[in-house]
Amino acid sequence: MTKFIKSFRQKIGTNTKRLFSNAKVRIRFGLPFIDSEITFNDIFDSQSIDTRIAPLSDIKKELESAILAVDSLQSEAQQNKKEVNKLQERIRELKEDKSTAENLLKVPQESFIPLMERASS
Repeated sequence: MTKFIKSFRQKIGTNTKRLFSNAKVRIRFGLPFIDSEITFNDIFDSQSIDTRIAPLSDIKKELESAILAVDSLQSEAQQNKKEVNKLQERIRELKEDKSTAENLLKVPQESFIPLMERASS
């Protein structure tokens, strides 16, 4: 029975390999910074594990550099947010000062005359 199963698996594997190698089927996957493609021939060929792992190492390095770039952008964005908050607070203070100055300008000049007389005496 086990000989039959082994034979059956080999036939299925051989037929599947032949089917995909003739069809030139490819698996393509992409990420924002990385694009890669693997053919089924590459999967079924008896290449060494190292040659299959090498592209994965390159992809890992590219992902790590992308993560560092995102971290840097995030840090810069947080710093910019703090600066924007400080500037918005300063703008609010300046608007209050402007409002106060405008209110003082609306006061008639006659009301300052007694104050000026008291100050000069």
